[in-house]
Amino acid sequence: MLELEVKVKVDYESLRRIREILRNISLSHKTIKQEDHIMSLKPDEQKFVKIRIENERRKVIVIVKRKVKSKFKVHSEKEFHFDNIKPEILINLFKELGYEEKLIVSKVREEYMLSDSIKACIDEVEGLGTFLEVEVISKDLKEGREKLERIIEYILSKAGIKHYRVINKSYIEMLLEEKMGDEGLNTDGYDDVFAP
Repeated sequence: MLELEVKVKVDYESLRRIREILRNISLSHKTIKQEDHIMSLKPDEQKFVKIRIENERRKVIVIVKRKVKSKFKVHSEKEFHFDNIKPEILINLFKELGYEEKLIVSKVREEYMLSDSIKACIDEVEGLGTFLEVEVISKDLKEGREKLERIIEYILSKAGIKHYRVINKSYIEMLLEEKMGDEGLNTDGYDDVFAP
């Protein structure tokens, strides 16, 4: 399965309207505090491990991702869920296996399930700001891209947002750029401005 996602940075006024739209069209809604420890093997930056701590240690998820080239941010991923385990044990295990901790991404996520394979999230990311992120799980890249485009355009047009920039970078990439500046990083993380 492929996970396709796209995000748009939103301001306070737009956020209020987007939140209202998502509450009206979603099947369910929850708010989660997430802390992601990003780890990778030095020679293979395309594959990384994310150790996610949700709601302050109640749930730990290990996510192994591999980047796939696309207009949108696409990953091939596998998740492993752990209950009743200290996150430090997993972090230390991966360090012993040669993984290096790159950074920690902290966010509060409002998650709106639109279907069993589509979710929209409002993320307040420490150090970056507030974003609308839409994720689609799909077996087919083309079908997933089409769904993603329709959903983001629908939400933003309903919120009265006429022009926006789609960001195809991960929060990890954006935070690394903030941390390191433009040195050695590809800064082309925006798609053309859409006008739905």
